[in-house]
Amino acid sequence: MHKFLLLCSILLCLTGCMDFHSSPISLVTLPEKSEQQEELSEIVKQALPERTVPILPQRTEQDKITFLYSGKERIHAAVFFQNENEYGNISMRLFSYMDNHWSKTGELSLNGNDVHMIQTEDLNRDGVDELMVTTESFDEYQKNLFVISFSPENKWSLMEVGKYHQFIAGTISEKAPLLYTLHFDRNVSAKLSAYKMTEKMSLELVSEIPLDEFVNGYEVLRLGKINEVRDAIFLDASQGANSAQTQIVTWNKNKLEKATDEVDFPLYKPRFVYSEDINEDGIIEIGSLYEPSGWEDVPLAEMRWIHAYYQLTSNKSFLLVHERYVDFENGFYINFPDEWRQKTTFSRNDISDALTIINTKSQEELLRIRWLPADAAPLNRSKWLPILKTPTMIYYIPNENKFMQYKHIIHLVSKLKGER
Repeated sequence: MHKFLLLCSILLCLTGCMDFHSSPISLVTLPEKSEQQEELSEIVKQALPERTVPILPQRTEQDKITFLYSGKERIHAAVFFQNENEYGNISMRLFSYMDNHWSKTGELSLNGNDVHMIQTEDLNRDGVDELMVTTESFDEYQKNLFVISFSPENKWSLMEVGKYHQFIAGTISEKAPLLYTLHFDRNVSAKLSAYKMTEKMSLELVSEIPLDEFVNGYEVLRLGKINEVRDAIFLDASQGANSAQTQIVTWNKNKLEKATDEVDFPLYKPRFVYSEDINEDGIIEIGSLYEPSGWEDVPLAEMRWIHAYYQLTSNKSFLLVHERYVDFENGFYINFPDEWRQKTTFSRNDISDALTIINTKSQEELLRIRWLPADAAPLNRSKWLPILKTPTMIYYIPNENKFMQYKHIIHLVSKLKGER
């Protein structure tokens, strides 16, 4: 099993400066033989210059060690550091375990002030994963992306993709590239670029597609299925004071293309809602929301939105698959049953610590919920049933059969995965 081992040192001093011999490199442990650890620690100490500052990437798969499986019985290790007098330049040392011992196999220099993230992916489908390293400078919207590729013969190549806003690695088509970068300059330009690895261990730009440059920023890039047979990249962006939008990009006829030309609801939304696999069917739904019937004149700040999730079908129509109400302020959410979809609204006569859901046609009460501080006097148990409790809050529904059948659809916001 071919592995890539990233040794990431945690800085112990608030100033970020330390003598290397007191750094936590000595604390890094290998899951195999202890003599491998001792030999690697010693060779790393010998290879690094004096008065260096070890760098722990801000986002890695593990805090200290990440493995990259590749296919030839070999282990590689990477160590990041800065010289005290070279701010703006990151040094990287590569080490390989071959013939039963460790040796230094490479020295690299990366632009940037800090290592932001490390990710691995087999970009050229040769069975050997590439190492993607991103570094940060001073611009919050621009980072630097580097790709390090190892051949089965242990030869390495450093490729600089350049500045980017976000990137994602993975497949959206059997023949599509595996590396995508988002370039974003607010109010000036925005584009998604697709790169492929060549046989000469270099990156080639194969397709680009323009995106909306007039958003505040692209918050999330998510790769996943748009339907049962097609994959896509979902880009969720904030826009204006409170609104948001989702753009969807697919791969077709050897180029990137928009999955739909639609720009209105549900792709445009008055508040930010993440795209996610809301019903765990393996397909990413587009998150949106709408104002309930009878609430059209309510100020946006006081609106009780209904969150709605849609799938984009093969004929480019939107299929509603789930609705919910989320109350972040009071700590709960309600997953609407299928039979409630587009048939519910909220009473406007509720007190401040209550919510009543009613049928829009019959005006029948479907569910009532109240919430009180945990240290408040409890509600009458013969009339109200406590269903959820936190250290600070207790949630109740009426102690009646028609309401109790829905107690399982009420959950704590802390249980939410992707939505904010």
